[in-house]
Amino acid sequence: IMLLIVCGGLGFVVLQDIKRKMFGEKHRITLHTKIVFLMTVSLIFTGAVFYYIFEYNTAFKGFNQGSKVMAALFQSVTTRTAGFNSVTEAFLTAPSKLVTLLFMFIGGSPGSIAGGIKVTTFFIVLIVTLHGTDSRGEVRVFDQKISAGNLSRAQTFAIKAVSILFVSIFLLTITELLYNGGNTGISAEKNIFSIVFESFSAFGTVGLSLGLTPHLSLPGKIVIMLTMFAGRVGLISMAMPRRQKYSEYLVDYPRGEVLIS
Repeated sequence: IMLLIVCGGLGFVVLQDIKRKMFGEKHRITLHTKIVFLMTVSLIFTGAVFYYIFEYNTAFKGFNQGSKVMAALFQSVTTRTAGFNSVTEAFLTAPSKLVTLLFMFIGGSPGSIAGGIKVTTFFIVLIVTLHGTDSRGEVRVFDQKISAGNLSRAQTFAIKAVSILFVSIFLLTITELLYNGGNTGISAEKNIFSIVFESFSAFGTVGLSLGLTPHLSLPGKIVIMLTMFAGRVGLISMAMPRRQKYSEYLVDYPRGEVLIS
């Protein structure tokens, strides 16, 4: 199951790249494939270490040593796209749930069947945040450069994703906490953390839940459906470059300075 999840999340471009290399073709592994492999391996093992540490004496308490390692690896793999679970998500500790939120947000790689903002987008945003860009607005990775246009699109893509999540969480707090639980008291399943978890899971089309899904109101279920649709289809359309009008290339504007911090 884990191998199928990983292969489905690598993307068809990466799988084709691997196939050409394995069958002896004179083909250089692309920068895209290198980044996807780096991020996939890093996320799987980093997540597994976190889950193993945080759940050693909690959700994995009744497991033997080998089962704990396998459960940690499975949880790390499944959270980024598949939605299978070998332990009940509600039993996880708060740090593990936060790691799950991050992994559901990241998702798989472009051109795959996974959701999320994709590992390449996360990688670019991380690199720009930690190291910044050169004088031309570019970054160099594996002795190759990523253009300023790609950097800008990745950051815009991530900001749009966060915006979708914020709107989804905001609407669910209205439908589930304000109106549906205002007078009678909020049930154990309906709390802000469960709502955030549900929104991230829907956005990444993962399918994991802390148990809130059956207790959602009709408006809440509609919000979740729209979030799933936006996370899978809406982000793809938003990622497409906007076609510029011919007149935009003929007009230039004076440069203005804006304080950032």
